[in-house]
Amino acid sequence: MTESHHYDLGAMIVADANVDAESVARTAKSLEWSGITPVILSAFALAEPEFETYDKSYFNPASETVSSAANRLIRGLVNEHILIIAAGTVLPSETFGELVAAVCTNPESVVRLVTRVVRPLHALTTADVDDLIVGSAGSRTDSVTTPRSASTAAIVVPRRTLHTLCGFKTSIRDPDVAVSEFLRRCRKFGVQEAWTLPKVGVYTVATRMNSKMTTQEVRLAPEQHDPSFFGDLLGWGSGASDVPLVSIVISTYNRAAYIAECLFSIQSQTVRDFEVIIVDDGSTDNTADVVASFADHRIRYFRRENTGISASRNFGARQARGAFIAVHDDDDLMLPWRLERQLESLEPGDHGSFGVSVHFDHDTGEMHRLVHRLFNIQTALRYGNNPTHPTWLIRADIFKQFKYDESLKSGVDNNVALRMIRSGVRLRHTGENLILRRLHGGQITRSAGEIQQASAKMSQRLLKFTNGAAEDPAKTQASEEWLSGMAADSFEKSVRPYLPDHLVERRVLSEVQESASGDGTPDFSPTNGGVTVMSQTIHQEGVTAARIFPNVMWKDLAALRNAGIDFSAVEGSAGGPIDMAVAAIGDHVTRGRADCAWVGQTPSRPSKSGWASPTNSDIEFTVLDQPSLTEGVRKLLAKDRSSVSGALEPFLIVKSANNLALQLVNAIRNTGESR
Repeated sequence: MTESHHYDLGAMIVADANVDAESVARTAKSLEWSGITPVILSAFALAEPEFETYDKSYFNPASETVSSAANRLIRGLVNEHILIIAAGTVLPSETFGELVAAVCTNPESVVRLVTRVVRPLHALTTADVDDLIVGSAGSRTDSVTTPRSASTAAIVVPRRTLHTLCGFKTSIRDPDVAVSEFLRRCRKFGVQEAWTLPKVGVYTVATRMNSKMTTQEVRLAPEQHDPSFFGDLLGWGSGASDVPLVSIVISTYNRAAYIAECLFSIQSQTVRDFEVIIVDDGSTDNTADVVASFADHRIRYFRRENTGISASRNFGARQARGAFIAVHDDDDLMLPWRLERQLESLEPGDHGSFGVSVHFDHDTGEMHRLVHRLFNIQTALRYGNNPTHPTWLIRADIFKQFKYDESLKSGVDNNVALRMIRSGVRLRHTGENLILRRLHGGQITRSAGEIQQASAKMSQRLLKFTNGAAEDPAKTQASEEWLSGMAADSFEKSVRPYLPDHLVERRVLSEVQESASGDGTPDFSPTNGGVTVMSQTIHQEGVTAARIFPNVMWKDLAALRNAGIDFSAVEGSAGGPIDMAVAAIGDHVTRGRADCAWVGQTPSRPSKSGWASPTNSDIEFTVLDQPSLTEGVRKLLAKDRSSVSGALEPFLIVKSANNLALQLVNAIRNTGESR
C-alpha cells in the first residue's frame, strides 16, 4: 500500500523526563521498521550505541519547556508532513500503511491515531515489542483503548500548519497538554482532522509494569486557554526556503525617498515571520538601489513595466506565499506591534483584521487619528467607505479570491472591500493604532481625490443594487459602528516616538546581549552613551540587563529587531534613568495597553515634580509577566529579595489587563504566604 502513494513524512520522537532510553529505542525501532528515520528530542542523554545514527536534540526541563524545545527542532525539519510521537509509543506496520493513506487522501489535515495503552504485567521482551510492531500482537488483555479525545500520543501535522500556527505554546511543560492545546488551536483555525481506521492505532507502553496510565482527556488549566491561534508568535521565524506566516505586499512607484523608512518599520515588527513583496510599477528613480541595500532574504523585489497600482497589487498577491496577506503602502510606517496585534485579535470565523491609522504631516509632524467604523454590510450601505486600506490583514486564501479591478484608476480598495462584504468576508476591528500614514503632496489620495470619491460612490451604488437597499442610505439600519471609548483614548504618547527620524528624537530601552567574545558588552550599541538597567526577570528565573539609548534612528530599531533584541521607544533624549525607566520600562512591559504598578521598595519616592533620579546610573527592577499572577507572586516571594548589585532594593513592574490591585491581592492570598 505504501508504495502506491506519494508522501514526504518525517518524524520527531519526544522524550521528556518521565520516560527512559528503552522507551525511546522502542519507538525508534518501530519507525525504522516502516522506513522512517526519526529525529529525537530528549530531556536526557542518549549515549547508547543504538542511538548513534539518529539526529538528536537535547533540552534541560529546568530552563526550557518541552514545547519551546520542540518548536526549535520543528523549524529545522524539511518534510511536508511531520509525525510527532511520544517516546514509548509503538507504531505498528499495519497502522503505518493506514497512516500514509490518510495523509495522501487528506494532505491539508491533521491525521490522528487512536491510542491503546499497554499496562504490562511483566517486562516486555524483544519478541513482545516485535509482535506489536508487525501487527501480530492480537488482542492484548493488558491494554485499554483510549477515547479519541485522549489520543494524543501520535499525530501527523502538515509542516505548513505547524508554521502557520507557530508551533506549540512555549509556556506548556507537559507534552500531552502541549499537543492537546495545539489540536484545539487547529480546530479553531479551521484545520480539519482525519483519523486512521478505528481498528488500527498506536500502542503506548507504560514505563513501569502494571502502572496506571491515564486514558482520560487532557484538561487544560485556565491560564492555558489562550484565545490566540498562535503558539510562539513572537519567537517564530522562517528560513529563506520556508513559507512565511505573513506576506506584506507593497506596490511602489517613484518613492525612493520614503521606502527605506517604510522597510525599516517592517523589519522592526515584533512578529518576525514574514516576507515583503515589493512590486515596482516602473519607477524612474533609484527605488531599485534603495531596496537592494537591504540584505534581508525576506524582502522580494519585482520590477515591472508601468501597468497601474491595481495590476501591481494583483501581481503581488499572486507571489505571496504566506498564510496571511498584509496590505501596506510604500510611504507609510508600520508601528512595531502592528502584525502582532492583528494576528492575536483573530477569532474563529474571522477572515482577517484591520485597525486604526494615525495620519501625520510629513513636514510638521502634526497628527490626527482616523478611528474606523466596524466592517459590516450595514456601515458599508450607509457610508460606502471602508477601513484604511494599509491596515488590512487577510487570510491569503480569501484575499486571492478577490482581485483589484484593473479598470479603475482610483478607489480600488473601496471596490474590493465592498465586494468582500457582499460575499460575507468578516474582518475584525483590532481597536489598535497600527500604522503611521504619511501625508505629502504626491499621494493618490490628494492628487486624485475626486476620482477616489466617485469610485467609492459607484461601488456603494452597486452594493445597494445587489442587496436591494433603499435609495436613501439613512434608511439603512446600521449596527454598532464604533468601538466604545476608542475616540477618547490617548494615542500620541505611544505613537509619536515612531514618527520619521526628521520629526522626532527617540530614546530606546533594549535588552543587552553579550558579544561573541563573552566580555559582557552588547554586540549592538547605537550610541556610546546610555544607562544600564538590571532586570530580575521572574518568568525566566534569572537576571538580565537592559540598556537605555538616546537619539536612536529607525535603522537602529530595525537592526535591534533583526538581531533578535526586543525594545521599546519613548520620545525625547533628555532625562535621568528613573524618568526613562518609568516611561520606557512601563511601555516595554505593557506595550501601552495594560495597567502598570510599582510593587515593593522603589529606588526613590515620587514627588510633585516627578521621580527623583539616583546618583548612580544603574537601576534595578523586576518584571512579573506571567499568564498566572499567582504563580508569578509565588516565585517572587521565594526569591532572594536582595539587590543584584547591592546598590538598590529591586522594585517590581506587574503586567495585567485590568483590576490590577484586586488581582494582586488574590494572587498573594493564593500563594499561602503571609506578607
